[in-house]
Amino acid sequence: MIKVDILLAVSIFLSVPLCIVFVLWIFYNFYRGETTAPDEGQVRQCPYCTHVFLSYQEGGIQMCPRCQSYIGDVRSPAIGDARSPGIGNARGPE
Repeated sequence: MIKVDILLAVSIFLSVPLCIVFVLWIFYNFYRGETTAPDEGQVRQCPYCTHVFLSYQEGGIQMCPRCQSYIGDVRSPAIGDARSPGIGNARGPE
């Protein structure tokens, strides 16, 4: 009969499951294929609650999943644009 010290038995008892989990982790991470990150155009941030979420719509008005506020594509016109009543507009307000 093989005599086993209690410390050896406990270390074997703890190391075998740890090795199995490690091998499964290696297999899962290296052999499952490549994952892709979302495009920068798909990541949106709500200007009201600063919640960051993925947007699957192209343009238009979207809704924040957290605060339910409507978010549109806000593009400020360039300075000097005829449509902007800003500082650079030579024609004045329309």
